[in-house]
Amino acid sequence: MIIQGRVYAQDGSTIPGALVHDGFNAITTDDNGGFELESNAEAITAVMVGFEQQTLPVAPVVDFTLPESSNSSLNAVEIIALRNRYNPAPATAALLLLLLLRIIL
Repeated sequence: MIIQGRVYAQDGSTIPGALVHDGFNAITTDDNGGFELESNAEAITAVMVGFEQQTLPVAPVVDFTLPESSNSSLNAVEIIALRNRYNPAPATAALLLLLLLRIIL
């Protein structure tokens, strides 16, 4: 299934550069906070530094609204390598897809 959507902050602004993943496939949001991800998973997650991550059930259209992180200090960064089968071309996109930052509180 191809899932489309946007990632928003609580104030309604879009969040470019957020990572959206299903645990295997991942993509970063474009300049308008939009994404398109092919997934057979039951849920997808949006992650961005400075915001709480959010996981929602898969549907044809999924829009995330991420609350700002209540903890402003970064205690640890976990880096997980993900491979994007659908857009491996640009080096910058590949680098962004390889970096999944998860705030461990």
